Order: sequence, then C-alpha cells, then structure tokens
Amino acid sequence: MSYFDSLSPEEFIILANLAAFTLMEGNSNKDNIILGSFLSTVSSIMLSFSAQQNFIKALNEGTGNGFENIPNNVNQPINIPNDM
Repeated sequence: MSYFDSLSPEEFIILANLAAFTLMEGNSNKDNIILGSFLSTVSSIMLSFSAQQNFIKALNEGTGNGFENIPNNVNQPINIPNDM
C-alpha cells in the first residue's frame, strides 16, 4: 500500500490544497497559469499511461479487453437541457 492509498478523501484534498498554495505563493498570475497548465498536462499524461498499463495488464492476464465495464450506450442520443 502506498502513502496515497492510506489518505482519506478529506486528507487528500487538504494535501492538494497545500501543494497548490505552496507552488503558487509569490508567483505572478501569468506564472500560475503556465504552471497550472503544465501540471494539468503532466497529470493527463500520467492518467493516460496508467490506463494503458491497466489495459495491457488485462489483455496479458486474459481477463478481457478492459472495455467490459463501459456502458453500451454509444448510439444513444445526448440529452442537453434547453436552459444551457
């Protein structure tokens, strides 16, 4: 079990806030936007990498193709409220 697995959701939110405020402190608005975009890109890459690892693991273990839990509603219309 890693350290992050042992955190409660509340503790994880507090940790994320502390990290954000620490990284933002003393920076200009422009620097914070650039840093935020950079961290967002890094997190997207990490999530994509992890998803690909899970997919390959499922294929190698013969437990399926990893798409079994995706709802089969691709052909369903998207309902968008009129008040948007």
